[in-house]
Amino acid sequence: MRHPMLLAPLLALALTTCTEERRPNLLFLSVDTLRADHLGTYGHERPTSPALDALCAEAVVFESAHSSSSWTLPSFASAMTGLPTSSHGCWNFKSRLAPSFTTLAETLQHAGYHTAAVVSHTFLGSRYGLHQGFADYDESLVAATRPISHEAITAPNISDRALALLDAQAASDQPWFIWLHYFDPHRSYRFHDGVSEQFDGPTEELEYEDPRQQALYEGEIAFTDKHIGRVLDRLEALGLADDTVVVLFADHGEEFQEHQRLGHGKTLYREVERIPLAVRAPGIAPMRVDTPVSVIDVMPTVLELLGVPSAPSGGAARSLAPLMLGRSLPPRGCLLELRLRQRKVDAEAFVFGRWKLIEERPLDPSVPPSTLLFDILADPDEQHDVATEKPDVVAQMQARMQLALAQARGAAQSSVGEVDLSAEDLDQLRALGYLSNDDQH
Repeated sequence: MRHPMLLAPLLALALTTCTEERRPNLLFLSVDTLRADHLGTYGHERPTSPALDALCAEAVVFESAHSSSSWTLPSFASAMTGLPTSSHGCWNFKSRLAPSFTTLAETLQHAGYHTAAVVSHTFLGSRYGLHQGFADYDESLVAATRPISHEAITAPNISDRALALLDAQAASDQPWFIWLHYFDPHRSYRFHDGVSEQFDGPTEELEYEDPRQQALYEGEIAFTDKHIGRVLDRLEALGLADDTVVVLFADHGEEFQEHQRLGHGKTLYREVERIPLAVRAPGIAPMRVDTPVSVIDVMPTVLELLGVPSAPSGGAARSLAPLMLGRSLPPRGCLLELRLRQRKVDAEAFVFGRWKLIEERPLDPSVPPSTLLFDILADPDEQHDVATEKPDVVAQMQARMQLALAQARGAAQSSVGEVDLSAEDLDQLRALGYLSNDDQH
């Protein structure tokens, strides 16, 4: 356990008034398609994540963290704006975050931070708008891997570039925000020599539905963990760890037939919407928090920890800093939304206390809508729908979800433009599993 830096103001949650002291740095480590339950810190028995487990041992780990959707673009738009999907409007493959929204990077840049990112997913290319506020936005790996990003190995390159960024900032008096997005756990899963063998990962290419894909997926997590470990080691070696808030999170998880589906972006079940979320903040003791929290809470949380004031978002996001200090917050639900025309279904989910409600409305009028209710304490894998047994709970959850949706829609702004998808873009989305061969746009 490292020594806390001199952050008594942070412990008192009073850094918002800090003007003379140098504010802490911020490091975002996001990993694509990373299921929480496949990390050791969340109970996975196989050695997928020694570096991340060591980070989490010094962090506040949120046991029940939820994305805003089950695919990349809306999730990261929510993390970077503190808004749910109905507010920021990043619904589909042509959506672009409107410049009128204020992002975390913009807020920190205005507060005097140097902002930099290294990204590796097509939805994080600058044309989708998530580059707002970054002085240095390295999307070269997005361009370099088109149209084969599902086959590319990028974790070593991301960490190499991250080391260069850290070295450059080590002697600076200016606080910095660096966002690193790792892509390798996204399918197609690759075998990595010296890593994948311990998970019995097959070396040959597998059919999509082959159950051995999970072994390759574990190897991809371990491979990514190895390269994230290099970044964390350099942070320590440069003497920056005690001055840096580190946030680990994911955009979504992955389905392996738990509900007769594979991949993500198709449902809102636990395996695709529960994400790892851990925050290591100087001066704050490690602990585990079981209160349900949302990815929209990331932005207000880090701003409070850094002592950077921000304008009210008008949404449901809130700082989790009190929870990190062992305090409580009033009960609040977590809203999830999925509206992809290619999936031919609209869906919302709402988590409140021990209950999770999922409502699906197929676009085909001949297919009836469905309402599912799960007791996620008694049935964390969401295998037993109790909606017919608990009609009163269903009604209460529906009312809460409709209030959350109304609030989210009330904070919406007009979207500015769309991304023009080329034939190559569509081929890439098919390769990533987002489109079928029958989908044209």
